[in-house]
Amino acid sequence: MDDVNNMNDIEEQVRRYRPVGPPDALRARVIGANQRGKPNRLLEWLPAAVAAGVAVAFYMLGAGARADADAFFSEAQQQRAALVDQVAGSLGDDPLARQAAEEIVGAALNPPDVLDDPVVVTTNHD
Repeated sequence: MDDVNNMNDIEEQVRRYRPVGPPDALRARVIGANQRGKPNRLLEWLPAAVAAGVAVAFYMLGAGARADADAFFSEAQQQRAALVDQVAGSLGDDPLARQAAEEIVGAALNPPDVLDDPVVVTTNHD
């Protein structure tokens, strides 16, 4: 029976130290601070949106530049093909003439650079 009395005494002591909730003023301060410090969601996404906009703008500029380059080079290729046809026609319009025309037009459109092949001048002073 003595053990039962000890258990009752322990339970009585524990009841005295039962937890209580926070004061109402503390709850109001915590909730108010949370509402004041809440950042604007738009401002959080603004850097990502600006970066995406810049990426799209550069992509569009790049696409425009690619289209311009493609148009330029396709026009140049068409002009080169027409020139090769004209030269090949004047040389007899056979496979050998076409090959010669390709070499002639290639040499005319891409002349060798003078500085590529240095000239060595030697003098003989006997």
